[in-house]
Amino acid sequence: MPQQNRRAFLVLCPPTCAAEAEAILRSMPNVVVEVFGDCVVLVQGERDLSVVEWAGFMERARHPTVTKIVVITFGGTIDGSQRKDAQAMLRQGKEVFVVSDSSTARVVSSALRWLGLKLTNYRTADLDQALAAAGLLAPKHQGVRERVHQMIATLGQ
Repeated sequence: MPQQNRRAFLVLCPPTCAAEAEAILRSMPNVVVEVFGDCVVLVQGERDLSVVEWAGFMERARHPTVTKIVVITFGGTIDGSQRKDAQAMLRQGKEVFVVSDSSTARVVSSALRWLGLKLTNYRTADLDQALAAAGLLAPKHQGVRERVHQMIATLGQ
C-alpha cells in the first residue's frame, strides 16, 4: 500500500477502529532483504527496523563473502544500538550505498562517511546509479534491477 494510501487509511478510520487500523498496518511487511552474489540489498519501509528485522539483516550482511550493501529506505531509521552494530561491520571494509529521500538517513550516513567509512548516498530517483555503483547492473546480475523493484513493491512503495 503506497505511503499516501496508508495515511489516508488511518485518517479515514473512525477513532473507534484506529487501534485496529494501526495493527493492520503493523502487520504489513516493513523490510525485505536479499543477497545477490557479494551484495546484500535491504529495502526498508517507513517504520524503524525491529530487533528481529535487524538481526536478520545483520546475519546476511556480516557474511564473509558480502563486500557491498545497498540500503533502500523509505523513512525508517535505525536506533543507537543498531548504529553501533553497523559501524562495527563497516569498519570491516564493507561498502554501503544508501538510497533515500529522507534527510535524516542522508545526514546519518554522511556522518558515518566523515568517520572514514565507505558510504555513498543516493536519492530514490537515482536508484539505478546506486545499483550500478554496487555492481548489480553488470551482466552477471541479470534481473537484479527488476527484483529490487519487486522488493520495493512488496512494501507498497
